[in-house]
Amino acid sequence: MLDVLSQIINTIAASICDGFTNASSPISCAVSFLASVVTIAGFGSIFFYYWKVRISKLCQKKIIIDLIRHLYINCVIIEIIRARLTKEKFAIRPTDGVFSRFAVLDTDMCLDRFSVNSRNFEMMHEICLLFRNYNIVVGVAEKHFADPKISVDLKKQDMTDIFSRAVKVTKLLFVLGENLKLGITKEWIVRFLEENLKSAKEGAWPAGIEESDILPRDQFDGHSYYDEMGLGEIFNQRMLKHATTFYFAPRD
Repeated sequence: MLDVLSQIINTIAASICDGFTNASSPISCAVSFLASVVTIAGFGSIFFYYWKVRISKLCQKKIIIDLIRHLYINCVIIEIIRARLTKEKFAIRPTDGVFSRFAVLDTDMCLDRFSVNSRNFEMMHEICLLFRNYNIVVGVAEKHFADPKISVDLKKQDMTDIFSRAVKVTKLLFVLGENLKLGITKEWIVRFLEENLKSAKEGAWPAGIEESDILPRDQFDGHSYYDEMGLGEIFNQRMLKHATTFYFAPRD
């Protein structure tokens, strides 16, 4: 793009010189000069529009990748909670605020920053609704786990609901990335999450689970999604590393 623009400007500049050389009057010279300036300005507008679109695409890609990563980590934490509560026979609970941190930021739910057209508007609207409902569900789970009167079965259902909703919106984010031609494939995300695991920091508390505590994920709706992507071992390793980043308290 830069090479093509450079050639165009050089051609126009040469035309300006020829116009000045061959102009039969000052008026003709001025007209030639103004026409050339307008032409250069037009090509300049095209050039800056190109870079604006390119930057916008990069931002869109980063937003979608960060949302996919956020939902993935939330699912990891759900599985840690499920493993710990099962191991301790639900005599403990996550400390206040763990589920609240699952919520997606309002700014991340505003996909109007994307280039919206008739083809992807409906999908963006659906994703925004899914995020809103996801935030409601994690808020309800926060209250349920803090209330000792809520049944264990309902708390289990809360965890399954959060996981399956995260998977549903993740699938749509992949489709949105494909529609916007952002190059976000499942293979790329697998490599990204593998690298992300290497840089992840461990928490300050003693190890909460061992590999033998990790429960099968194919028994619940959508829980085996990341295993089917080829992230099964990475998911388990992330659980072991992330299990020390938050704390459990005795159930009230």
